Amino acid sequence: MDRDFVLLIEPRDAKAPTAQVARGPDGAKYAMVTFLPEPGRASAPRDVVFVLDCSGSMHGESIEQARLALELCVRALDEGDRFDIVRFGSTHERLFGAPRPFDEATMAEAIRYARASEADLGGTEILGALQDVIPSGPPDEARPRAVLVLTDGAVANETDVIRLAAAHAECVTIFPLAIGSAASHYLTEELARVTRGRAETVFAGERIEPKVLRTFGRIRQRGTRAHIETGDARVTLAPAETPPAVRGEPLTALLRLDEGHTDAVALVLEDERLTVPIDLERPAEGGPIPTLWARERIRELERTLERPRTGSRAEQRQEDAARARLLEVALAHQLSSAITSWVAVVERAPGERAHGEPERCRIALQLPRGSSPTPSAATRGRRRLTRESSGRDAVAGRFSLRAHSRCPEAAPRSRCSSQGHADAGAGRGRQSVRRSAPERYATTRKRGQTSAGKVSALTGAVTRPRAIHPRRSARGTPGSDSRACREVAPAPRNRAYPPAPGPLR
Repeated sequence: MDRDFVLLIEPRDAKAPTAQVARGPDGAKYAMVTFLPEPGRASAPRDVVFVLDCSGSMHGESIEQARLALELCVRALDEGDRFDIVRFGSTHERLFGAPRPFDEATMAEAIRYARASEADLGGTEILGALQDVIPSGPPDEARPRAVLVLTDGAVANETDVIRLAAAHAECVTIFPLAIGSAASHYLTEELARVTRGRAETVFAGERIEPKVLRTFGRIRQRGTRAHIETGDARVTLAPAETPPAVRGEPLTALLRLDEGHTDAVALVLEDERLTVPIDLERPAEGGPIPTLWARERIRELERTLERPRTGSRAEQRQEDAARARLLEVALAHQLSSAITSWVAVVERAPGERAHGEPERCRIALQLPRGSSPTPSAATRGRRRLTRESSGRDAVAGRFSLRAHSRCPEAAPRSRCSSQGHADAGAGRGRQSVRRSAPERYATTRKRGQTSAGKVSALTGAVTRPRAIHPRRSARGTPGSDSRACREVAPAPRNRAYPPAPGPLR
């Protein structure tokens, strides 16, 4: 599949608190309790930094959705707020350099900046961008800072990014907005969890306005600390720490009854207590509630295993206990985790067994929906030089391994032709060809002469100015008449993956 399968379920009464109980595969009782705190007032003005992913993985529909989301957020700012925009990829850049007050001038400049943003900054190095926008000093209670990250989350150092956010959780709240069909939900949800924010996901083809406005509404008010009370019953919550409650939005708690009994579950806020009655005597058989609890419990235990280690014996005992609990939950509920995996076994009759050596097949990867391959640097350079060098004669061919791996049609591999060898070397005696990896050049110019960069009329492959020197033998002495070289012919363009070059004859 080129996208996630999304199933939306609309409850009959979305504003009513509910409690559902089900029996799991291990015989225990599991419950899902939903609370709905009363809407609260918007908080005081605050600083908002929008972090926009402009890496190559955002090319296509993702960057279009991100630009629209950024413009909606800028227009939703109020008087008294301060804001800034950061674009990141392999590097990062800021619009203002520091948060500026929101007014008509800064709004117009930010909208122009957002509309002109493209997925042209290379890799997804979000760590440096977050280090730049997270305040280094103590938190400002009068003007808290919120960071809204618009990204597909395609980064390689997820652990370092999450640890950075967790270390500054008192200074900043991060609200990730995952965009695209292949967004990293793990990164966006963990960034929100460790900083007491909320994450949203915008799938391809989905209306972006409701989720953007809902996310910005959360920025306008602070999350309220909350905890769950179950009376005399001893339960295991997943996660164990209740996330902050957002006024006017539902909060769901998943729990497993270990022992005891209770008739109600309460959500205790700073200035409010919500109680939901629960019936543990008549649990439903099966259903998704035990699986949902197990999934959250597995995630929590996996985070325990990922903590930095100091090497102490107590820490090792805690890690062993967490690993044992993780294995127990994963096997009981048949879920994959960091230490459990699904294994498919195909049983064949004796007459159906395969014989001979296995064959290696090359299988193309499917791009996520809404994305498109980014043009390589070789392709862009070739187009530019083709316009600048139109009508010039061909001198040489160039092949870049990096460009070939991304776009095989952009710079085809050159091969030496026997006809070109005969023409170039006629009447000159010994021939020699100067080669270098990963690039190969061929020329018929004189020794010491520099060839100007031109474009091949046959392939469009780009050449660079390069001085030609005679080839030296293994002993370090110049070969005889090393100025005579062979011409280079292009590879057939109907090959998706040209063969590796063979030895020169």
